[in-house]
Amino acid sequence: LTLRKDYGDGDYGILNYAIRNGYPRITVFTTNKNKEEAFDYNTMINATFSLTQFLMFVDEMRDIVDAKKDTSASVDCFNAKFVNGVKTDDVELQATAIVGKDKDGIIYLAVTSEGKRKVKFELLPTERNKYSKNKEALSKEELSKRFTKAYIRAIDLLFGIAGGKGGNVKIVESQKGITRVADKSSNIDTSDINEDDLF
Repeated sequence: LTLRKDYGDGDYGILNYAIRNGYPRITVFTTNKNKEEAFDYNTMINATFSLTQFLMFVDEMRDIVDAKKDTSASVDCFNAKFVNGVKTDDVELQATAIVGKDKDGIIYLAVTSEGKRKVKFELLPTERNKYSKNKEALSKEELSKRFTKAYIRAIDLLFGIAGGKGGNVKIVESQKGITRVADKSSNIDTSDINEDDLF
């Protein structure tokens, strides 16, 4: 389920998933020059959900597959506010998870947070596999649709097993042993997002 975005300068972004204490999260490492910088909360983004609300976001992915081009949906994810590393009673917007289909029909995922690098992860197979039908190569748009359907099935399998156990399933490397659990519901926003404002 890991997605990678190469920046062309030797650095790259990574999108990954984890379940902490039964709470799914999508994590984006906006830089991977070195481990210390990658796991820095000034560069890393976490979008946290309850299992049910995470599956609502997965349903948005399903809807995007057959949606018109230049369509997107987002979920605002709130979490406890930390000041100088100390948890407060206040709640703040931690991240926005986005799924969309761009002007070329390519489906993408993104998790954004104010002041942090915005990374668009295209849902496409790698260059290691070439797909064709009737001896004709599939278009990039068709590849994205097919890859996204398979990607969603993989999420269903993974979170159907891990989420059902309700345990602490380690899917990505522990982030310095810090566990943050969302304590405010995520809000689905299906209004269109201007892609040019994001990427």
